[in-house]
Amino acid sequence: MTREEGVHLLKPFLENLKEVVAVWEGGSQATNRIDDHSDLDLLIITTDDAVEKTLQETQEYLKKQVPLRHYIRAPEPTWHGFSQFFYIPEHASLFYFDLSFTKVSQPDKFTDVERHGTAHLWFEKRPIYHPTHWGDEKRNALHKRVFQTAVLYEPIFKIETLKACQRNLILDAKSMYFTYLMRALVPLINLQYRPNKADFGIRYLHVDLPQTTYQELVDLFAANLPDEISEKLHVATKWFEALKTKLNV
Repeated sequence: MTREEGVHLLKPFLENLKEVVAVWEGGSQATNRIDDHSDLDLLIITTDDAVEKTLQETQEYLKKQVPLRHYIRAPEPTWHGFSQFFYIPEHASLFYFDLSFTKVSQPDKFTDVERHGTAHLWFEKRPIYHPTHWGDEKRNALHKRVFQTAVLYEPIFKIETLKACQRNLILDAKSMYFTYLMRALVPLINLQYRPNKADFGIRYLHVDLPQTTYQELVDLFAANLPDEISEKLHVATKWFEALKTKLNV
């Protein structure tokens, strides 16, 4: 199954469900990063009393139409507040359905353009989708949280990486070093280059960073053995300290 086939399969089905008020695509479609490997990332808006009913009906419809390889129902409450499931078709290479369901009255529908892009609207039976923008208060709160967390834990990640290198424990050294990069350095890089996505980790960094900066980060992640990790950690630490001084939010 291809992504196009998934669209043709689901769109008329959802539009015919009376409790479904609106449907739009997010993810790579909303951020203009769609390619042959993109999944189908939908937010399905229902009347307030029909979220679970609509989810179950959609799930059953897919099972009848598309042989299933794997299914995941996200445990609730989810981090984003939606009900969600993932459906991997049997006859698909890298494609899968990522379907989220929420009620009309849900205040945050991931419509903030700077973080989630401009959604591709499938349909709305009444005006629902309104692109929004983060205010300074929200943005500043995110910056403060990301910066303070990275700065707070960075010394521990550094010490644990160095200890593992000194002990010549390859797996421990790689694990702690990657933790240092992911939880200390990358958040500050995000704050500098894409502040509205400061908590996005490495997702879409290849698009949002200058190519030279991205390559510098790739080189850091390429370290493997303890001696090399120690050297790269020194480079990463200098980068972290420079950003810490510059960003001090």
